[in-house]
Amino acid sequence: MLQKSVSWLRSAQAAQETNDLITRSINAVEAGMRLAESTVGTFDEVVSSIETIDTEAEDISESVRSNVTILTEAEKKIEEIETVLDANVEISQTSKALSENMAGVTEKLLDIVGTK
Repeated sequence: MLQKSVSWLRSAQAAQETNDLITRSINAVEAGMRLAESTVGTFDEVVSSIETIDTEAEDISESVRSNVTILTEAEKKIEEIETVLDANVEISQTSKALSENMAGVTEKLLDIVGTK
């Protein structure tokens, strides 16, 4: 009988230890699940931040492309202005030369008219 009681106590103690191990394992698994859920939440935040950065980078790229287009057009307009200015300089020089020539011709005509 004593042997049965000792055996029963040992079984009860083993059952209690097994129960404690199972409880600790369940608690550890639950803690692991909470940590995994938290990690998923953190990854979701990281993905969302990356998407925001990607959108902003696309906006910046579009803005840069637009600025390049504007600057290219401005450069073309400046080149057109330079072409017109070059033409105006050439016309002015030609006009000056013609004016000087006309002044010379006028003097000759005055000399001719004045001597007759």
